[in-house]
Amino acid sequence: MKNHFISNWFLPFTFILFFNNFLSAQWNWSNPPLGANTLKSISIVPGKSELFAVGDKGTLVKYNFSGTQQQKISLNTERNLNSIVFTSSTTGYVCGTNNLLLKTSDGGNTWVTLTAESFSDEGDNNSLYFFNDSVGFLTGNMKKILKTTNGGLTWDTLSYDVQSGYREYYSKIYFVNSTLGFISGYSNVNYTKKYFLRTQDGGNIWDTLNIGNRVISSISFVNDSVGFIGGSYYNFPYNFLFKTVNKGNSWDTITLPQSNNLQTIYFINKDTGLIFMNGYIFRTFNGGVSWLSYYEPNYLYMYSVACLTKDTLFAVGEGGLVLQTVNGGAQWDPISKNNVNDLVDISFPSDSVGYAVGNANVFLKTTDGGLTWNKVNATNFINNPVSLHFISEDTGFVTGYAGLLLKTIDGGMNWANLNSGTPYYLGDITFTSKLRGFAVGGSSQDSLGVVSKTEDGGATWTSNIIAKDFFMAVDFPTQSTGYIVGGYTTSQIYKSMDGGMNWAKLSFPDSTQIAAVHFINDTVGFISVYNKGIYKTTNGGITWKASTASYPSDIFFVNDSTGYSTGGYGFIYKTIDQGENWFIQSSPTNLSLNKIYFTNQQNGVICGADGAILYTSNSGKKCNPVKFSASDTSFCTPGYNIQFNSWDSGQDNYSWKKNGIQWGTYKNGNLTFDSAGIFKITLVESSPECVDSANLLIYAFKTPSASFESQKWDAVTVNFKHSDSLATSVWKWNFGDSTYSTVSNPTHKYSADGNYNVALKVFSKDSCRDSSLYSININSSVDENEFFDFSFDIFPNPGTNLITLSFDVKEASPLYFNIYDITGREINKFQFIPSAPGKGMIELNNYFNVTDTGFYLLKISNQKKTAFKKLIYDSVHN
Repeated sequence: MKNHFISNWFLPFTFILFFNNFLSAQWNWSNPPLGANTLKSISIVPGKSELFAVGDKGTLVKYNFSGTQQQKISLNTERNLNSIVFTSSTTGYVCGTNNLLLKTSDGGNTWVTLTAESFSDEGDNNSLYFFNDSVGFLTGNMKKILKTTNGGLTWDTLSYDVQSGYREYYSKIYFVNSTLGFISGYSNVNYTKKYFLRTQDGGNIWDTLNIGNRVISSISFVNDSVGFIGGSYYNFPYNFLFKTVNKGNSWDTITLPQSNNLQTIYFINKDTGLIFMNGYIFRTFNGGVSWLSYYEPNYLYMYSVACLTKDTLFAVGEGGLVLQTVNGGAQWDPISKNNVNDLVDISFPSDSVGYAVGNANVFLKTTDGGLTWNKVNATNFINNPVSLHFISEDTGFVTGYAGLLLKTIDGGMNWANLNSGTPYYLGDITFTSKLRGFAVGGSSQDSLGVVSKTEDGGATWTSNIIAKDFFMAVDFPTQSTGYIVGGYTTSQIYKSMDGGMNWAKLSFPDSTQIAAVHFINDTVGFISVYNKGIYKTTNGGITWKASTASYPSDIFFVNDSTGYSTGGYGFIYKTIDQGENWFIQSSPTNLSLNKIYFTNQQNGVICGADGAILYTSNSGKKCNPVKFSASDTSFCTPGYNIQFNSWDSGQDNYSWKKNGIQWGTYKNGNLTFDSAGIFKITLVESSPECVDSANLLIYAFKTPSASFESQKWDAVTVNFKHSDSLATSVWKWNFGDSTYSTVSNPTHKYSADGNYNVALKVFSKDSCRDSSLYSININSSVDENEFFDFSFDIFPNPGTNLITLSFDVKEASPLYFNIYDITGREINKFQFIPSAPGKGMIELNNYFNVTDTGFYLLKISNQKKTAFKKLIYDSVHN
C-alpha cells in the first residue's frame, strides 16, 4: 500500500467536486462506460439494426450493428440477467435470478416486471424461448418449465418440482420448430444428475433423452432433423460435441480441436459451424471433420451467439465483450469499447491525476479524479507490469516479473528500464519520501523474499534477500516504520523500525498467503489474507484479530476510522469503526476487484478484472428508498392475516411497526389483525450508512356476527333476535319456507309443521359480512305452556280497561316483564316478585299504558326460562 505521505509533504491539498448524474452516488462504472460484466445472452431486434445483450448484476446494453451507438439501460436491479429474446421490433423479454422476469413493449426503452403464481420467491429463471409476441416458454431451477400464451400475463406450469430444491437447474431451452424442442440441465449439488429433455408436441409432454454423464451448455439445429449439442463431461475437463440427423433419436460424436472449456456452438448449416472454447473461436466447413482456429478474443469466454445472416453474426461474453463478423466468422471485430485486460494496480499522485496498469501492457490515465480514463500509448512500456507508484503527476515507477523496474518522468508517455538489483519478481512498490523507495517480491520456486531499496529517487537500487518466501506488498505508515507481507507456502510478515535498514519477522496466527497490508499509524494496521479475511493489529503486529470480511484483496483507510477493502466476486467492504466491523457496500459487478484508492474521503477508485474501473463520489454510499407491499390494505376483521413484503433497499436491518410498536425484524412478515381500526404500518430499513422508512395505512373493518336466537311465542310463531345489530346495516333472513325478511329482529309464523333451516346473512356499512344457519322444529299440536317452566295466561285477550295476567310459578324468584309493540320497540318493562310459589295475578293495566289498538308482545322471564305471550289491545271498545 502506498501514498501515505502525499498530502503531508509532497503536494498541496486540493479538493475537487464532480457533478455527474450518472456518478452521483454509490459505486458506478468508470471504465468501460457500459461496464465489464459478463454478458450471457444476446438478441437481435427484428426489423431494426440493433441488438440487446444481458448479463451479470442487472446489465442490459444496447448496440447498433456498427457499434457507433452504445447505451446501458438501467433496470434498477443487481440480479444477474440470464436470457433475453426479442420477438418483434417492440416486444422483448428478459429473465434472471430470484425469479426476475421483465417485458418491454417499446423496443427496449422501458421494462416492466411480470409475475406468475408459479414462481418461487427464491428461484432463478434461466432461459427463455418465444415463438412470437404471445407464446413462449421459461425454464429455471426446481425443474421449472412454464408456458405463456398471452405475452407473459399468465403462465401454465408444465413442470415444477419444489422438493428438488433450488440447485436443480433446467438451464437451457431451445425449439427447432413449433413442435420439436429441447431442454438441458443439471444439479449443481451433485453433478451426476444431468437432464436432457425433448418435446415433439410443442411442449406439452417432455421425454428424457440419454446422453450419458454430460452437461449440455449449447444447442444448435440447422433444420428440423439435423442438430448439434455441446458441453462437458462430469468430473473431467474434456468437452464433447454431438450431432444428430434424426431429431435427437441418436447422436454421433464429433472430434473437437481441443479438450477444455467449450462454451457455445453455432452451426449455420450442416457443414459450417462455429465453436467457442477456452477463449478461442474455431470454425469448420465439413461438419466438424476438421477445424480452423483464427481468433483469440483475449482468452475470454463467449456465451451467446446471434445470427443476422449467414455472414453476419454477433457473440457476447466475458468482460462485456461484443464481437461481430460480417464474413461468416473468418474475422471477428469488437464493437464494444472495452479494455478486457485485467487491471492490477492504480496510483494517484494528486486528487485529479491517476494511473492504472494491467495485463498486455495496458496503461491508462485519468485527469478528472477517476471519472474518465484514456489509454496512453506509452513507449517502452513492456513485460506486463504488476505494480505502479507515482510520486508526482509526471514521475512514476512500475514493477513486474524478472526484476522489471521502469520509470517515467513525463506522465507515462515514455519509460526507461532501470536496474532493480534483482532478477526476481517485484510485486509492489512504494516511496516514503522523495528519495527513499522500496520494491518487494521474490520467488516462490526458489523460496526467497526480496527487498529492493533506493535512496536517490529511484536512480539506483540495491537488493537484499531477507526471507525464505516471496513478498506481495509493502507499506510504510511513517518514514521509519514499515511492514512487508506475503508468503506462498506460508504467511510472511516483516517489520522495520529504522526506515527499512533492518527487518524482523513477526508471528501470525494464519498460514495462508497474505495479499495486502495497510497501516493507519505505526501500531494500528490491517492485512488481507487470501480467501480468509482481514486481520487487525493495535500493537504494531505483535497480536492480530480476525474480522468477518471474505475474499479480501486490498485495504485502504481514508482516516483513522473509515476504511475499505476490495476482493473477489465484486465484494466491497467498508468499516466506520477502525475495522472492528465490516459491512458490504453495493457493487455493480461480480468481477474480482484488485486495488482501491481514495483521493479524499468522498472520491474513490477501484480497478479489477477485465479492465474494470469503478468510481464513487460519495464514499460508496447507496441508500435506496424503502418500499414495501401488502397483500391487502382494506379488509374485515377479526383473524385476517396480511403478508408484508419489502422491496429490499439493500440494507441490513429491518423493523416492522404497527402504530409505532415493533412487531417484526425480518425482511418480510405476516401480521394478523383481530380488531377494527386504521393502522399505520411502518418499515424501517437500516445499515451502518443508511436509514430510511416507508408507511402504509391499513383499514380494518369489524365483521358483524350473524349469530341469532329464536323464541317461540306459540307452537307455530317464532321470534328471531339478531345478537349484533349495532354493527349491521343489512339483514337477509331466509326462514326456510320460501319466505324472507330484511328487518333486524323479525317474527315469523309458520303455516305447516316440520323442520326448517333458518339462515341469516348480515352486512356492515363497510361491506363486511357473516352468515349463520340454525334448524328449528314446528309442531302445532304442542300446548303453549309446554314451552315454559311456569304457566301464565292473559284475560281477557283481546282486552280493554282491565287486563289480568295469571301465573303459576314453582319458586318465588323474580319475574321480569318486557312489553313490545309490533315493530319490536320496547313500551315498558317491570319486575314482580311473587310472595310464594304457586298461583298469582297481576293487573297489567298498571304497567301497560297504551292507547292504540294493536298487537303487542309480552315477554316474561326468570333466571331459567323466557316465554312470550301475544296481547291484543282494543282501544275502540274501551
